Amino acid sequence: LSLMFNNQHGYVVGASINQYLLEKSRVGRQAGGERNFHVFYYMFAGLPENMLGKFHLKTPSRHRYLASDADADAYCRSEECLEGFQSMRDCMNTVEMSVDHAMEVFQVLAGILLIGDLEFGDSDTAFISPSNVRAVDAAKALGLDAPALCRALTVSTNITRGEIITISYPPEKAADCRDATAKAIYGRLFNFIVSFINGVLASEHPSVAKCTRIGVLDIFGFENFEHNSFEQFCINLANEELQHLFNECVFQMEKEELKKEGVRTANIDYKDNLSILQLFLNKPIGMLSLLDEQSLFPKGSDQSFLGKLNDNFTKHQDFGVVKGRSQSFVVKHYAGKVSYHVDDFLDKNRDTLSENILELLKASHFALLKTLFMDEALGQASTLVRKREVSLHLNRKHSTRVQGGGNRRNKAYVHNAPASSSSGGGGGGG
Repeated sequence: LSLMFNNQHGYVVGASINQYLLEKSRVGRQAGGERNFHVFYYMFAGLPENMLGKFHLKTPSRHRYLASDADADAYCRSEECLEGFQSMRDCMNTVEMSVDHAMEVFQVLAGILLIGDLEFGDSDTAFISPSNVRAVDAAKALGLDAPALCRALTVSTNITRGEIITISYPPEKAADCRDATAKAIYGRLFNFIVSFINGVLASEHPSVAKCTRIGVLDIFGFENFEHNSFEQFCINLANEELQHLFNECVFQMEKEELKKEGVRTANIDYKDNLSILQLFLNKPIGMLSLLDEQSLFPKGSDQSFLGKLNDNFTKHQDFGVVKGRSQSFVVKHYAGKVSYHVDDFLDKNRDTLSENILELLKASHFALLKTLFMDEALGQASTLVRKREVSLHLNRKHSTRVQGGGNRRNKAYVHNAPASSSSGGGGGGG
């Protein structure tokens, strides 16, 4: 959050929000002890029964994306969940989101849950009938044609040299496509809401470029769970970069300034984590570069990525090889060792959606959903370069920009980012 102040009188003249890392994978899969994003539960707690029926929603535990939480039904009946819904509606009112507009947002969220309920059989080829009740409900919620939805999730259609080539997915691939669709819709809806809020907060001050700014960064703390994946990899990289920037501004630059002024200082020791950042960010041989390389290879796999890491960083002081058949590697972060499991690293890094699905969503009869996929500013572009620009990996350029840009000598820091060692019951930022 960037707050802009009038330089002469000191009052707030505007603000803007930037979204840097959304844990979209939580939509389709939650680790043990975690819930999905709060908003899904809030709908069941606060929307009237007739509205839930209109959206074709059942009890929370009957929807795949909420069923991993054994207490989902009880939580949605709790006073805490109802208060969460009411607080969310108050926030919508504060940013002048109309009731009709809010209901459209809830309809998209309902469509995400309904998409998640689709199943594709257990034969070699994925199949779901266009007349299947779940498919019909999901299509209605999202303004889609049910046969077209079923086909897009189960079949890949490409045109090569004027010839139409159709490949049927196995059930596992169709399920991946289903989950990728749900995550893409949620991600774009989240960006849409951020853009909506920014429209309300935008400054009309004539010299906004010259305003004093205060940047507030709300970020996951350092994370080390029982199972750490791509999300923790990105989050911990962000924390490494912030720690390095903090060290540079608070220790190194201050010491240099005092030395210039002839002030004697005690020898303050602090851990320089530059070597860890280089392990992540060096080109062409850094962990992110190798991940991008394997993501672009047709035959690249999580296992080949792990092999590349072990081949290149066995002797690196901040990297640890896990012996045996483990699909893991270790990074010795400034806050401690973290073991990362490589399953799904490449798919999460690619974060792509098939052209068939994209075209289907762009053709939706539901105006809001159509807007989400027609407006590229709301989307995560499919290229790795663009993804880096929206800070999925939070490279140094963006980490610095989050701090507010400009002259680092004029920065002041209030740091409150406790490490996370358990997932808790929250649904993170959604």
